[in-house]
Amino acid sequence: MKLFVDLGNSRAKFAWCEKGQLRSAAIIDHADLSPRSLGNALRTEQSVSQVWISSVASESTTTELQQWLAEQFDGPCHRACVTKKACGVVNHYLDTAALGVDRWLAALGAAHLYPDSEVIIVDAGTAVTVDYLSVVGYQGGVILPGNRLMHESLTGNTAGIEAFAAPADRIIGRNTSECVNSGITYGLAGAVERVVEEMQKQTKAEAKLLITGGAAKSLTGQLLLAMESQPQLVLLGLAAVAEEHS
Repeated sequence: MKLFVDLGNSRAKFAWCEKGQLRSAAIIDHADLSPRSLGNALRTEQSVSQVWISSVASESTTTELQQWLAEQFDGPCHRACVTKKACGVVNHYLDTAALGVDRWLAALGAAHLYPDSEVIIVDAGTAVTVDYLSVVGYQGGVILPGNRLMHESLTGNTAGIEAFAAPADRIIGRNTSECVNSGITYGLAGAVERVVEEMQKQTKAEAKLLITGGAAKSLTGQLLLAMESQPQLVLLGLAAVAEEHS
């Protein structure tokens, strides 16, 4: 059995993999990561042959988690990185060292699900990325601030605006908080829709639309686009890399 870890900017996702099948183990916020929470979430009587980590978190958080995992399980603990090619997918990003490993793995996960297809991948987390995977490889995409970053930018850098972050269920706000949350919710959804539209226009392709990430559910509820939910997309990419190296 293998353990896969997707360590994002604000939370960690864990999944077991046995006979090629992923099974979610836990989702833990960074603030709650501790030996006790990890021990409770990852308790198993089965032998763990390998551990693979994808991380965009701080080096200290990543190192601490990697050390804990190495102490708990006998198998090697690998950290995934961005490469020029993996799992049959060519990476066309100009500076691969600057590409987030989660974006690369999400593309590999999409290629695993839909080989030889045009795919647009929306990853909604602390940041929102929209990436394009073509039949000739990963092309790059767009990075947008997510809900929390937008909220912090407005309330932290604009005098006189005080607002509590909350979901918006109406476009016309009746007080400052509602106006801020409405602007963020519908503005971000509109930005994603426009980016997808432009990608389809420039590529002249009807790409498959996938969405993943911790904020995917709330964003999907505001989008006018029909998107396929793939919450384990990064973990699928990680599993593909592990399989290629086995």
